[in-house]
Amino acid sequence: KAMADMLTSRNVKVRRHVLEVIYYMLTCSLEGCSTAGHVASAFFTLLPDFDKFPSLVYTELFALFCKLLSTGDIELNDVVGLVLKLLPWLDYARLVAKSGAAPKVCETLLVGYLGVARCLLSLLTSEEKRVIGLDHNLLVKLLTDFVFAPRPPTQEETEGAQESRRRGSASYVCESHTSRVAAFHVLMELVSGCLPNLQVLSVHIFNIFHSNPEILDLNEWDYKPNTQPKPDHGFVGLRNAGATCYLNSVLQMLYMTPKIRNAILG
Repeated sequence: KAMADMLTSRNVKVRRHVLEVIYYMLTCSLEGCSTAGHVASAFFTLLPDFDKFPSLVYTELFALFCKLLSTGDIELNDVVGLVLKLLPWLDYARLVAKSGAAPKVCETLLVGYLGVARCLLSLLTSEEKRVIGLDHNLLVKLLTDFVFAPRPPTQEETEGAQESRRRGSASYVCESHTSRVAAFHVLMELVSGCLPNLQVLSVHIFNIFHSNPEILDLNEWDYKPNTQPKPDHGFVGLRNAGATCYLNSVLQMLYMTPKIRNAILG
């Protein structure tokens, strides 16, 4: 009870000291003990219930988990099982985003869960990564629901299809730069050393930018502000229509030159 009270203290120094004690207990004091892995695995069962903790302790708790995983000082039992315990929460984050409910899931929680997922995935074999990425569909979910918004509607699509895409394009989970980077890191870990995952990722990324692999629809690189949310940093990219990257870079350079921009747009 005393440790739980200190762990949820509003004093950040107290919280960090308690977490250092927990880290020591799970590594140094249990070194060589056969129950060390069991104790650590039991500690990790708290992950699905993190949203029940006070929000002020999220950062420190997730930092502890990642530190435990990255040092390699302990052996976890059933790492695949620990990854599977995270998936229901990530699915919950997807459902909240798709429902359009406000507010969405806590940003600190989202970044923390993604960070721990990346660390856990780094401990898996190639086949285990394939199971998590493909059999449990984590790879496609991250790509299409967390990182990239669905492809905006084209002028040639029906009105119903356009409206469907507009709703979908505003429902992806990672809206901030920090959470998108965290999701990218999970994707990179899923494909690292796992060829099946890499092949599936490559196909989906290609299809995001070119809906028809044989015929490039040049209308798709038109920028339509009303069909896709704008990034939080205020800048948007230009889609490559095929060998137009140099022209795109020139346009962006001209726009970022204040005197030229103000002369044309002012």
